[in-house]
Amino acid sequence: MEVRRTVPVKLDVTDEQADLLHETIDEFLWAANYVVDAAWDGE
Repeated sequence: MEVRRTVPVKLDVTDEQADLLHETIDEFLWAANYVVDAAWDGE
């Protein structure tokens, strides 16, 4: 049986770093959705 544990970590970032982090998250989500859509379509 596999056990997974998640530890929430609050990041202490500046406003500029927060903007970059949000951009990174947006790009990651776009890429993840692209892969899922391609897999769903059988490409």
